[in-house]
Amino acid sequence: MKVVVLSFDSLPVSYLGCYGNPWVRTPHLDELAVDSVVFDLHFGENFDADARQHAWWTGRYEFRRIDASPAEEPAALLSLRSAGVRTRLVIQRGSSVPVPAELFDSITWIEGTEDPQAEEETAIARLVEQGCAAIRESAENPQVPELIWLHARGVAEESLPPPPYDEFYEDLEELTSLFDEPDDEDDFAEELEDELAENVTADNADAASLSALSSDPEVAASESSEEGTAPRRSGALDPDDAGWVTLLDEQLGSLHTAVEELARETRVLFAVTAAMGSVAEADVDFANLETDFQPLAVLRQSRIQSPLLMRVSTAAPLPGRFGGLTQSVDLLPTLLEWFEVAIPASVEGKSMLPILQGERVVLRESAYLGAGEHFRGVRTPEFSLLLQDSATSRGPQATAVLFVKPDDRWDVDNVARQYPEVVENLTEELRRFSGRGDALTTEENAFLPPQ
Repeated sequence: MKVVVLSFDSLPVSYLGCYGNPWVRTPHLDELAVDSVVFDLHFGENFDADARQHAWWTGRYEFRRIDASPAEEPAALLSLRSAGVRTRLVIQRGSSVPVPAELFDSITWIEGTEDPQAEEETAIARLVEQGCAAIRESAENPQVPELIWLHARGVAEESLPPPPYDEFYEDLEELTSLFDEPDDEDDFAEELEDELAENVTADNADAASLSALSSDPEVAASESSEEGTAPRRSGALDPDDAGWVTLLDEQLGSLHTAVEELARETRVLFAVTAAMGSVAEADVDFANLETDFQPLAVLRQSRIQSPLLMRVSTAAPLPGRFGGLTQSVDLLPTLLEWFEVAIPASVEGKSMLPILQGERVVLRESAYLGAGEHFRGVRTPEFSLLLQDSATSRGPQATAVLFVKPDDRWDVDNVARQYPEVVENLTEELRRFSGRGDALTTEENAFLPPQ
């Protein structure tokens, strides 16, 4: 049995066709989605830039808690090596995901040209090339269980995408800014698609591989999730990020082909995911909050939600989408169960393998989030609560905002005052989970906006 994982520092779901975006071209990802389980409500957990460990390697929540020191515990990923599973990592240098050197049997570091002028000069192209070589080598020994993990920065790249991707969506920001209201977006969607298609195909696109702009309508339009659809706020899509997403998708095509060839020799689990969605902390609309509420910048919806697609090479049909909550802590126990390795007691995540096998399960009732010492969040199917510890103020209280889900897709309307019992219950849930005692107790005068 084999596992191939392609992961990124950052890959916003709002740019992906299989999550409902009608403009940014992602045909290879959409093709993968047809035969995969697409997880509509997948979230990261730790958004601390100084993190020393990652939930992918430990299966634990790695944001700071009083009652746990996850960074000091052995990473549960080592259980695979102990069980005889070969593990190799191909990773782009400069990634924000911490990787202790002892976790993998082999680690290959990839660098791209600082200012790439061609697709082959990018780190993702070189990373996929190395990954395809590793997959072909693994196919020569199908009986050896192996994990091949490829990790790139994604849209966190600081440079502009190389030609022709730098011009694919040069009109995207201007055109999407026309949509002040959702109905306007619906009226102009076809016109926007035509404009972008002309921009792509007339000057830049290769007729064989870049002929279509819009995603497969059977995946992107008819099956798009309520929360995964494209943002309806002016200026929400960045043309450079959109160019990088399309470039990443082009590279996914060759990787997908290599995985398919490997699947002819042995059973393969293929996953595509990211540590977070949008990497930026700017462009937060605080109009309805009347204050610069920092947790909303760090733990907002577009940042904490990330894509997850998982495909199993099997003749059995897979469900198309999973609408329940999942988190990055759930990936490792899934891999452990796939390789039939006992899940260590330290692992807090839950295996998603039953979902991949077509079982109807509720994996978790809540998703927990954190950043630094004072930012916390809890997400349920109905609500999203964000807290900021008032460590510098008097009294054991926290500042809270609450958003109704899935209606308030982009965290705009704070309803903490309308639902005080929900705030109290979710705050208590976070208090128990974080082991912070009264540090997460909220009071009515701490709700935002202030009256």
